[in-house]
Amino acid sequence: MILFTKETLDHYKDSLLEMLKENEVESDSHKWLVESKPKRMIYTVMYGDLLGGRPPQKILDVGGGYTGLTKTLIEKNEYHLLDIDQSIICINQDWYYFTPVKYDIIIANDLFPNTDQRLSLFIEKFIPHCKEMRLSLTYHNQSHFYKTKRTDGEEILFMQAYDGFQVKHILEKYANRIADFNPELLLAKPQSLFANNRLVAYVSLKGDL
Repeated sequence: MILFTKETLDHYKDSLLEMLKENEVESDSHKWLVESKPKRMIYTVMYGDLLGGRPPQKILDVGGGYTGLTKTLIEKNEYHLLDIDQSIICINQDWYYFTPVKYDIIIANDLFPNTDQRLSLFIEKFIPHCKEMRLSLTYHNQSHFYKTKRTDGEEILFMQAYDGFQVKHILEKYANRIADFNPELLLAKPQSLFANNRLVAYVSLKGDL
């Protein structure tokens, strides 16, 4: 379990920027990686060993986006990207309605619970279908909310972002599956690496397979 802070960023040896610039693609996900060293650090933790250096893995990447490194993931692994996206390489479907098979690794990077608040549903649905689940969890330990709008109507909604206490409550159910589980990390209030003051923690859960 890792909480990404300025200290972890100071120790990060950036190995992705050159690879990204050599494999340019037109996508927001690629652009964000190129522009953000903290995002590259998190990506390295989540995917670094899958870019080479280990036997091929069967991977389901949920909401991972399309970047210049996606081709390498496909070449080195049996890689499947599940995303609500227009990219031709995607399985264009909400994960909730997707029927999983067996995977070595299931990844959800920068999706829960900042963008998608269904974290507990996701773990329950997919943990039986993998050997390992890798999550980067984005939350706020200072009050934060979003003004949004229903996609099927005109109603305006205000959604309060999850805080570390809520994330901790969900993960404690799976404490015996999480390497180096330290729930107190989720309650810390270090300086954020991002403009919107979000915090990001990495957890790896042992799956049922």
